[in-house]
Amino acid sequence: MLGVAILGTIVSSTYQHRIAPSLVGLPDEAGTSAEATRHVAATLGRPELVKAANDAFIHAMHTAALVGAGIVLVGAIVLMLAFRQTSRPAKVQEEAPTQTVEV
Repeated sequence: MLGVAILGTIVSSTYQHRIAPSLVGLPDEAGTSAEATRHVAATLGRPELVKAANDAFIHAMHTAALVGAGIVLVGAIVLMLAFRQTSRPAKVQEEAPTQTVEV
């Protein structure tokens, strides 16, 4: 659940940062989500704003995917280091054949 929250926050903040230049002079709620931006664009008859919203959303999703991949990579490295064999097993010494004395 924490991972979903972190990635969701990354998507949201990246989207809002990326769409902000296109929202100058529009209501504040226009940039809260891609769907809200598309709704405002349809209401105002601004198709270029729909394209900007779509581009910003795709960029935000790519950013979150890269962050997620980075987290998975770090986790894999930590696991590899945690489960690596720290010492080599002792070599089994060959025993000399025992001599038996026949009586």
